[in-house]
Amino acid sequence: TSQWKLNTIEHSASATLDSTGQAVVKLDPAYVAKLKALGVKSVPFISHLEQISNYLPVNKRPGLSSRPDPAKPLPSDYTPGLCMSSEATRSLLGGWLTEIAAVEGVTDVMVWLSEDASKCFCEQCSGKEPYGLEVECLAAALRLAQKSHPGMRLRILLSQGSYPVNDKVIAAAPPDVGITYYDGGRTY
Repeated sequence: TSQWKLNTIEHSASATLDSTGQAVVKLDPAYVAKLKALGVKSVPFISHLEQISNYLPVNKRPGLSSRPDPAKPLPSDYTPGLCMSSEATRSLLGGWLTEIAAVEGVTDVMVWLSEDASKCFCEQCSGKEPYGLEVECLAAALRLAQKSHPGMRLRILLSQGSYPVNDKVIAAAPPDVGITYYDGGRTY
C-alpha cells in the first residue's frame, strides 16, 4: 500500500498520569513492532490539548491548571485547561513525548491542538494567542524529549479552533516540526 501512501497509522498514545502525578503513556510495543514488520509507520498521538484535564487528574501535579477569566463567573461545568506557559505543563508534555519516543520503532508523535481556544489568564499567558502558546509549549516539550531521543519528530494537528490563526501557528512552529491540516467543520 506504500505506493498510495497508505503506510502510516496514527493511533492513540493514551497519555495519562500515574497515582503520583507522573507522566505515563499506555502504548503497546508489540502493536508498534507489528506495524513496523508490515512496513507501516506508527505515529502515536496525544489528543486535543484542552481536553486533557477532562480525563486526567491535573490537580495531582501543581502548576498544570490554567487560570479562568477573573472577569467572568465560572460555569457550573467548568474544568480547568492546561497553562501552556507553565514549566509543569512543558515537563508533563515532555515526559509523554519522551515515553513515546522510547518505544522501539516510533520516530514521530502527533499532538492535536485544542479544538476550542482554551485561554489561560495567568500573568504569563494573559493577552497572548492561545494556539501560539500551545505551539511554543509543544516545541519546548519536544526539545526535552530530544535530549534522550535526538531523532524524534513532532507533528502538530491543526483544528477548527486554530483555523483563524493557522498562519500564526505555522509561523510559530520550528522548521523541524510537521503540521497536518485538520478542521472538523471544513475537512469533512
